[in-house]
Amino acid sequence: MQFIKTLNGFHPQIAMAFTQTFNGYQAQVGGLTLYVLEGFIPEAFKLDILGERWFKKGEVNVTLLNQFLLPEFQNPGWSKGIPIKFLQKEWKMILILIKKYITCEGRYSHVSMFHMKFLLHITEDTRMNLPFFILKSL
Repeated sequence: MQFIKTLNGFHPQIAMAFTQTFNGYQAQVGGLTLYVLEGFIPEAFKLDILGERWFKKGEVNVTLLNQFLLPEFQNPGWSKGIPIKFLQKEWKMILILIKKYITCEGRYSHVSMFHMKFLLHITEDTRMNLPFFILKSL
């Protein structure tokens, strides 16, 4: 919850300048060079450095994901993701918030495996190293 509280404010021009110049380590915004290191992220977002250094291509125990799915959509094929309508109602809004504010994915009708891995982190079924995930997401 502390992480969500740190997400405050948004400036489209600054975000665009950052996005267009970010090379994985630094970005140029106006005359300022911003260095982005994994060690800075926990401090900025009040995150612990715990859990697996996981990103999009990592392994996921797919049987754990069934807890988020409606009974008629259990054990779907995950190769291309699934429609959001497969999710139980209580998880749809949480997943949309993850997609909108954390992974910045605009396809809200589609769910990928890495979004589901984030749900597993929230429910504490598995733990991700969130600073690593956020850095890789940039």
